[in-house]
Formats: sequence, C-alpha cells, structure tokens
Amino acid sequence: MSEFEPQHQFDEETMERVKKRNRFVGLSLAVFVIALGVISYFRIKGLTP
Repeated sequence: MSEFEPQHQFDEETMERVKKRNRFVGLSLAVFVIALGVISYFRIKGLTP
C-alpha cells in the first residue's frame, strides 16, 4: 500500500469508471508504442521522406 492510495473503498460505479479509464489509457499507450516502433523502424531503414 502506498501513502497516495485513498484509504476508503470505492463503490461499484467508481470502480467501473476507473477500469474503463485504465483500459482506455492502456490501449492508447499500446497504440502509441507500436506507432513509435514502426516510425523508428522506418526511420532507421531510411524509408521516411
């Protein structure tokens, strides 16, 4: 447990919202990393204009 975590329990609605947000952030991060990898790959190969 870190000191930044709230001590009270969340209700179901809040938990669902947090899970949805976490999933969205995770997907966004994955897409960003993949795009960055592809761009870096092509840049190394010298194929980008």
